[in-house]
Amino acid sequence: MLTRRSLLTSGAAGLLAGCAARTPRADTEAPLTFSDAPIARYDFTRIATAPLILERIELLWINKNEHMIVGHVRGGLTAYLPSNKRFGDDLQLFSSRVLPYFLGQDLRLIEHHIETCARANYKIVGLPFWNHIGHVEMLALEAIGQASKRPVFELVGSSNRSSVAVYLSNRDRHTTPEQEIDQFMLPRIEATGARAVKLGVGGRMSRNVDAWEGRSEALVSRARKVLGDKCDIAVDANGSYDAATAIEVGRMLERYGVWFFEEPCPFEEFEMTRQVTQALAVTVAGGEQDSSAAKWRWMIANRMVDVVQPDLFYAGGFLRSLRYAQAAAAAGMDCIPHAPRAHAGAATMLNFIACLERPGAFHEFSAKAALAEPAYDYAPRLTIRNGEIAVPTGPGFGIAYDVDAVRRIGQAVAFEVGEIDHGD
Repeated sequence: MLTRRSLLTSGAAGLLAGCAARTPRADTEAPLTFSDAPIARYDFTRIATAPLILERIELLWINKNEHMIVGHVRGGLTAYLPSNKRFGDDLQLFSSRVLPYFLGQDLRLIEHHIETCARANYKIVGLPFWNHIGHVEMLALEAIGQASKRPVFELVGSSNRSSVAVYLSNRDRHTTPEQEIDQFMLPRIEATGARAVKLGVGGRMSRNVDAWEGRSEALVSRARKVLGDKCDIAVDANGSYDAATAIEVGRMLERYGVWFFEEPCPFEEFEMTRQVTQALAVTVAGGEQDSSAAKWRWMIANRMVDVVQPDLFYAGGFLRSLRYAQAAAAAGMDCIPHAPRAHAGAATMLNFIACLERPGAFHEFSAKAALAEPAYDYAPRLTIRNGEIAVPTGPGFGIAYDVDAVRRIGQAVAFEVGEIDHGD
């Protein structure tokens, strides 16, 4: 176990009480409450002593699901961050509503810039907006880590673990149970030593309709028979059911000893999901779609789910997600973030899990990518061995990229940065 000097000055219990301040700077606003600014304030100026002025951001198109975001900092420091698959959906939003609030600014004060940007854009905050913010925030943490020669987990606290056990995640619904378990999942389990999997049940926001009649139970039954009792099985319904149907499905999952039941109801139906959580013995998980601090506060205070699953990008970044996890821990709830990524893209999740007080037993890694070669070279390789991945310990998120290789395959994406629009 690695022990690092903690930079935190208030415990997780204070989060639920609305105490948002952690080492607030004297020259910034008074700390805001959990409901309107769930960003723990860290004084990165004490870690990186020289300003880190963001001069420009460059986007490189790697493939249909991924961009490489390159942050150029005055003085020559360059930070690289693989995007998630949603980043390229709305570059107009990024260039006109988000990026202008960060260009020319000191990345050490990233939390202040996020608050300014969010207040200015309050009419359009939601998952696409916070997804862009999350990318800029983690690019800033990468730059701060590079400048200070420290890993991100050390920037924000301490490491509680040096490796992370993973579950292989796949939510295809067009396969038969035999294709999904015997032909797809089993070879990947044998190759990686993974001790847990996540499968797709229901039909994805399908209003109680299965992918085809009887598939969900046949899939879970096949998984338990083939993978055995030593493999933990989780399922993701992607909001397929109303409360009554989800409870019925949950009873079936209990019979097969399923580990957790993710997003049983449409994600906006908080009361519906809470009913399912209260009715079932199987663990209910959720939260990947939620970027609102007020909603997170309600979810935790009312135990809408048993396990919280913030997405580090969708939720608006590493620090916002960490705050939710800390608040959940104070309420006796585990955190298993939504992170269906692999290769270098998993480095953010690994740093995050290293910080957690109450992580779940296993954490998400893309089953499809588990045996695939990455699109570009990087080090250290994030490879599953005996079901676990070592947390990278290098500066930032711990990944060194073959920059020449990235630039050979990455096509520059042109976008025009707009002026700040103050709205009406």
